Amino acid sequence: MFNECEVLKSLYGVVLGCMNKFCGKIRSYRENGCLIAHTILALKEFDLIKEEVTNIIVNSLVKLLRNEPRYRRMEVDDLRRNDIKRYLIKLMEMAIVFHDLGKMAEGYLTNRRGFRHEIPSWIYMLFVKDIFNRLLKMKENFSWLVSSYKLYEQAALAVLLHHESMIWASVEWYEYLGDIIYEVINRLYRYSKRFDYLLLNTEMLNAFLYGLKHASNLGLLSNEIIITLEELIKRNEVLKKTINKLIPRYSAILNSNRSLSSNRLTFLMYYTLFIVDNRAASCRENTNNYWRIKYEKVIKELKERGDYELLVNTLKTELKNDIAFYATLSLIPKTLAQGEVLYRNDHH
Repeated sequence: MFNECEVLKSLYGVVLGCMNKFCGKIRSYRENGCLIAHTILALKEFDLIKEEVTNIIVNSLVKLLRNEPRYRRMEVDDLRRNDIKRYLIKLMEMAIVFHDLGKMAEGYLTNRRGFRHEIPSWIYMLFVKDIFNRLLKMKENFSWLVSSYKLYEQAALAVLLHHESMIWASVEWYEYLGDIIYEVINRLYRYSKRFDYLLLNTEMLNAFLYGLKHASNLGLLSNEIIITLEELIKRNEVLKKTINKLIPRYSAILNSNRSLSSNRLTFLMYYTLFIVDNRAASCRENTNNYWRIKYEKVIKELKERGDYELLVNTLKTELKNDIAFYATLSLIPKTLAQGEVLYRNDHH
């Protein structure tokens, strides 16, 4: 049993149905870890904070919408907010499912020099955009909103950037993000003279889907995403034939949305993905390193030393309006904060 499986079982009561059949078949890290368990644990991490983070993203989008002539303020606040929130929750689930999908690509499995698993994850997520959006059966007006503000593309970009890697470091070298990705991909192409190192292993995709169906049964994953993955597996052969044409097109998408303002939601989604991914990965080496266990240990020690009230009062008085309070401490799940000042619904 991998550490992610142990954490899911001991802390959340989740026993994965894929353990006997596919345990360890797909690695979340090069030396250990299970990608299925890591993804489900990341989905669980998101489930614990999804109300808070999606409210923040919705509020940011609503501020943009209030400037749109076609929306009246009442329509945005009273009619659209719930639609936006439901879509964003499913979109973030989609990003979590796809964020490490590139670890099933040949380039990752063969440890190809310079390979970044985020790139095929991003390509595959863009490849199924139409399938995912169609399954949600959005109303015309809401579909316009998703398309105009490129919500799906922004989530895919968050997947592409979810590691502080050479992609981030390259920002200062190139004017446009699309140029960075295109250069990284072509640098790899020059080593092998082919793009198929970006393609995912179909057998592994099937195993991954088998494991994620259990997450769907637990209510951690929307059924539309399961269906999207099923369609992706069916179309994987099509992607093999078209990937050479898709790479320049997807890179152009990045260049056409190069301003910070047009991607402001990307960074909120990126931050959310960064949080849940790293929390899920914190048990990589040892279950005792899992962030929740360490958090509870710190709180217990503070209470035993009589320092807990001092911590709470400091947060309450000194950090109430500080961005760090909203961005970090407000993302401690409600079940851990137990109604203390560390968690306040009125922050959002």
